[in-house]
Amino acid sequence: MSTGEASQVGLGLAYQVFAAGAVMNPVKLRWKASTAYLAGDQRVPTTPNGYYYQVTVAGTSGASAPTWPTTIGNTVSDGGVTWRCQGAGLKGLTLNLAAPSAALARFEVDSSGLQIPSGEVALDGRVLLGLWRSASDAHGGDLLVNEMLIQPVEV
Repeated sequence: MSTGEASQVGLGLAYQVFAAGAVMNPVKLRWKASTAYLAGDQRVPTTPNGYYYQVTVAGTSGASAPTWPTTIGNTVSDGGVTWRCQGAGLKGLTLNLAAPSAALARFEVDSSGLQIPSGEVALDGRVLLGLWRSASDAHGGDLLVNEMLIQPVEV
């Protein structure tokens, strides 16, 4: 990554909680404008809202994202595609990030917004963290997912 690219990188951070023993199969791909989708394809919105969506009518998505429903079972039309709200998905976290001024410098993150709300994660639950680059850079949409197991700690 060049110095110019580094200064334009935008990062997003999201999480998804899975209860102890639950199957972890998160939807990691984000919706894209003017894209052909097949029935059964699954996506999360470009800005995660806590849900994922599945194509029920194949077609090409619109030029801008639809208003995603947040009631499981509800549908939305998007260009020639119909999406159905399927279930829990990635949720966004506030990420105040200062991009580096040089290619090999590190990003500075204000971690005050990186808090999963109290009560969402229980003992032995798993938290998946997703980090992606904004659509405006050369690698936009790349998503990295890491898992954490929640365990008690003696202090």
